[in-house]
Amino acid sequence: MIQLFYILLMAIAICMSSCQRQIDGQGALTEADSLYAIAQKNLDNYPAVRSLLYYQRAVDAVETANDNASLNLKMKIFRDMGKLFAEQQLYNEAVNRFRFSYDCALIIRDTLGMALALQGIGDTYHKLNDTEEAMRNFNKAEQLAVKSANKDMEISIAWYKASVYAESNRIDKLIELLPTPPYKVAKDDEDVFNYVMAYIYETPEYQQIDSVNYYLNKLSETDSPHYR
Repeated sequence: MIQLFYILLMAIAICMSSCQRQIDGQGALTEADSLYAIAQKNLDNYPAVRSLLYYQRAVDAVETANDNASLNLKMKIFRDMGKLFAEQQLYNEAVNRFRFSYDCALIIRDTLGMALALQGIGDTYHKLNDTEEAMRNFNKAEQLAVKSANKDMEISIAWYKASVYAESNRIDKLIELLPTPPYKVAKDDEDVFNYVMAYIYETPEYQQIDSVNYYLNKLSETDSPHYR
C-alpha cells in the first residue's frame, strides 16, 4: 500500500511538472508574440535599433522552444529582422537572419517560409552586387514557389530576378519573366516592380507591350509613384 502511495505521488508530481512546463512554454510564446507585435506596430515610429531589440527579445523568449508554433514565430521574426538589417545596410547580419528563418521553416516544412527566406538572401546579395549568388538563391526560391503552387510568390520572385537582369542590361531575359497582366503586386514588391517596369519603358521597342501599359495604368492610379 505504501509503495502504491509513493508511485501515485510520483505520478502526480510528474503530471504537475509536465503541466507547469506546458504553461511556462505557452507563457513564453505569448510573451514572444506580444514583443513581436510591438516591434511590428512601431517600425515606422521607433529607431531601427529599438525595433531590432524587441525582435531579439521575442526570439529570446522562445529561444529553446522547438514546437511548431514557436518555430513558426521565430521564422517570421528572423525574416523581419533580416529585412530591417538590410535596410540599415548591415548585409551580413541580414543574411544570417534570413538563414535562421530558412532553418526554422525547414524544420516545420513550411515551403513558403523557405522561399521567402531564400528570396531575402537573394535580395541581400543583390544589394551587395553579388548577382551570381543573388540569382542562385532566387532560383531556389522559385523552385519552392512552383513546388507549392504559389503563383503570387512566383510573380514576386520574377520581379527580383528581373531587377538583376535589368542591372545587367539583359532585357531579353527580363521580358521572358514578365507575367501576363493583370497581376497582383505585393506591397513589399512595389519598389522593385517600379524599377523593373521603368527600365523597360525607357527601352523604346518595348514601350507598347501589355505589361508596360498595365504598369502605366497603375501609375495613373496613384498620386505618388516611386522608383528604386
